[in-house]
Amino acid sequence: MPGKPITILGISPGTRCLGYAVLSDGELVDWGLKTFKGKWTKNRERKILMAFNRLLTDYQVSAVALKLCRSVCRTANLNRVYSLIKSTVKKNGLRYSQLTIEKLKQACSQAKSKQDISKFLKTRYPELNEGPANTKEGDYIRQFEAIAVALCLESA
Repeated sequence: MPGKPITILGISPGTRCLGYAVLSDGELVDWGLKTFKGKWTKNRERKILMAFNRLLTDYQVSAVALKLCRSVCRTANLNRVYSLIKSTVKKNGLRYSQLTIEKLKQACSQAKSKQDISKFLKTRYPELNEGPANTKEGDYIRQFEAIAVALCLESA
């Protein structure tokens, strides 16, 4: 009897948006961008945590992979987002991994840039070639970072 599929949630967090990707037994099930408008408040923090928890529940996630920003790029609010995600993962007893952009580049055929990561992933998953028209490039790339961290955890 086959075991329960391993479902990995890849996350590229931010304070304005959250890139996510769901892999189940190696198949890209879903990916996207959750956006959070307005200034940083406790309410926005709560919305980010609710969105994360909904992804965990909706996809019955068994592992979470998180893309880490360089420490020099992190704000106190982004550190808070990381902390909320990590504590939620720990509370749920999920497998957890965190990777830097440098590790993602290595894993994606020695990519030199974030755009190279997206090209690598579009080759692997052709459905990614149909990107949204009204999304800022910096936000859009978060989806690819989320897919890449999930793939890295899957292959670990």
